[in-house]
Amino acid sequence: MLLRSKYRDSVYKFRNALSQSHTAVETRLISNNNLGAFYRYVNKRITNTTSIGLIVDQNGVILTGSTLKANTFNCYFVSVGMADNNIVPDCTNVTLVSILDDVDVSATDVMSSIDKLKSNCSSGPDGLPPIVYKQLKQCLSAPLALVYNQLLSVSYVPPGWLVAHIVPVHKKGITSGVANYRPISFTCVAFKILERIVVNRILNHLIHNNILDSAQHGFSKRRSTCTNLLESFNDCLYVFNPSNRLRLFT
Repeated sequence: MLLRSKYRDSVYKFRNALSQSHTAVETRLISNNNLGAFYRYVNKRITNTTSIGLIVDQNGVILTGSTLKANTFNCYFVSVGMADNNIVPDCTNVTLVSILDDVDVSATDVMSSIDKLKSNCSSGPDGLPPIVYKQLKQCLSAPLALVYNQLLSVSYVPPGWLVAHIVPVHKKGITSGVANYRPISFTCVAFKILERIVVNRILNHLIHNNILDSAQHGFSKRRSTCTNLLESFNDCLYVFNPSNRLRLFT
């Protein structure tokens, strides 16, 4: 009874503090007299971002049924996607310091990968959200490590991990055009945990053996399309005036 009473008091204090925080935010929003910020806040409260409105296909036909919309999005996303050609580039001119024969997963690796999950992300086809793994990481890390090592030893991926829920997210323009959406894939969180571990091992192997070129910006730490554009802009300045060249990235 004592623990239940403390729990109820804690819940009451939390709800009261949360209500006061929301009231303070809304009061400050009104007092700032910023009409744009006010409507952005209101739209976040009333807009349903999970539903898709009317969709117009390539023939100009208006689609209202969920199945027709899903098929239209599926055809469009497939048409703009790029299929893997299964060609692995040769690196014969690189002297390897070490060889990555296999990936051994430890409980520490699993726990570190779970810590990097976003708690507010949605679950995959298995219905298990990331918050479940984050809350139970102490007791799940060791069993998951055993499962991962067993799967890697036999080169097997469960069929359920190869399935993804594709959700269209509006980017820009009119909401009725399928070209104005981008696909978001929701896969099983258990597979995401293993995927992050394998990616880190491969990336460390590439960096350790100096395989990645200095011009590689995609899928590299502390690099992005922004750094790629900055370096390209810097190279253009150097063409017109060599004295302006700076070494932005090393």
